[in-house]
Amino acid sequence: MAHMRDRNMKFTSTEVNKLVQEWIYNLRMTEATSHISHVKQYETTFEKANICVEEKSKKVTDDDSNNYSTDDTDD
Repeated sequence: MAHMRDRNMKFTSTEVNKLVQEWIYNLRMTEATSHISHVKQYETTFEKANICVEEKSKKVTDDDSNNYSTDDTDD
């Protein structure tokens, strides 16, 4: 644990921003294209998942609305 703590580095958000900008600036076109393609694949996956969640959420809401009763009697 002490070894890990002694080597722990802390970066400010400004330093991280600078490092990211330098990394992006130095990307080759093939690397940039690959990263963008990868992000687009994840975007498509999340869009499909969002549609699925919205459909299931609507069904749950509809089921709850259909089963809701204002009658408080427990027969």
